[in-house]
Amino acid sequence: MIKTIVIDSNLNSLNKTLSLILDIKEVDFAGGYSDFKKTESLDFENLELVIFDVENKNLKETIDYIEKIKNKNPKILFIATSKEINSELVNNLKQNGIEEFILKPILQTVLEANIKKLIKQNPTDKRAKAITLFSLKSATGKTSTIINLAYDCAYLFNKKVCVLDLNINSSDIADYTGIKNKNDFEYITKNIENWDKNTLIDNLARYKDSSLYFLLAYDGINLNRNYSKDDIAKVISALKNVFDYVFIDIDTGIIERAVSIMHNIDMVIITGLFNLHQVNNIKQCYELFEKIGYNKHKLKLLINRVVQNSDDTMEKIETILNKKADFKIPNNYITLIDAISRTSFIEETNPQSNIAKTYKQIAQEITQINFDEHCEKECLNDEIFDLANRMGE
Repeated sequence: MIKTIVIDSNLNSLNKTLSLILDIKEVDFAGGYSDFKKTESLDFENLELVIFDVENKNLKETIDYIEKIKNKNPKILFIATSKEINSELVNNLKQNGIEEFILKPILQTVLEANIKKLIKQNPTDKRAKAITLFSLKSATGKTSTIINLAYDCAYLFNKKVCVLDLNINSSDIADYTGIKNKNDFEYITKNIENWDKNTLIDNLARYKDSSLYFLLAYDGINLNRNYSKDDIAKVISALKNVFDYVFIDIDTGIIERAVSIMHNIDMVIITGLFNLHQVNNIKQCYELFEKIGYNKHKLKLLINRVVQNSDDTMEKIETILNKKADFKIPNNYITLIDAISRTSFIEETNPQSNIAKTYKQIAQEITQINFDEHCEKECLNDEIFDLANRMGE
């Protein structure tokens, strides 16, 4: 159901629209108002649709309010109603992203059709999808894979992407990319809930003139600083309201912070090297997630540094795990190190390489996944963290 409010200065017209709304099963009615001013105290983050009346005489004021609402919630949808829809009105509203118009008097069938059309074109879950790579071992290529996939999603597939580095005590991402925070991470965690979209983006580091942004927990000064599960969840939630994808780099190993972070993530890519000795580590990851009760569709398997013409070894790895690898990244250490040494991305330094083409293919697959079919929120409790600590011993 789509959470909806109605705004109309004509009381009779307002009541008529409300009576129609209540009979539409797709709508969760949240209130009727005589003007935009009376909605200023509303929590627009939790609203999804505004049906509003407009005329040429109040058009500028209406557009100003619409812009304020979009700043609070850029995903919100609008339907305009008017007793006289003319080209000037339509063109002005279209320039501000309002595409749906209904001529008064409103018919039930027309209103219902417009709402269904909006829902179909704009699924109600428009929040970003958060993705992380997880491993029990360090040096498996998690960070390099994250930054290159994020780059490709932003540059090659026109997505708005944020890379969130939650490695508290070190930052390979800063070393690899040369990116530094615009503001202290602690300052951002304290204020992020109160920021609108533009303020949040202004506080993030941006890569050149692109749709790729970065936020790093590590500041290189206070190595003992820590952040609660609630702090981390708050940051992830705020970023998911603004971006298409949030790629999150987390600690290696099974620790409470990593497990709690993954509770807020839509896809966990379990990562291991093309090495038979690491298979047991990958199996242990799956054991943990099975005990937690993760939806199996939330987990993907990535094997890194795959050697050419070694199908037998890959077959043995997949047989031991009883799982097919979802993603395979070729072993091209020289190309990877060259990009890192230039604090750049492989798509910039060597786009014709086999590893660049693989990153591009994986990024494309990720952008085509329908996360909503599979992603269910798991219930975390203290027993899970005890389990994580025991498995980590």
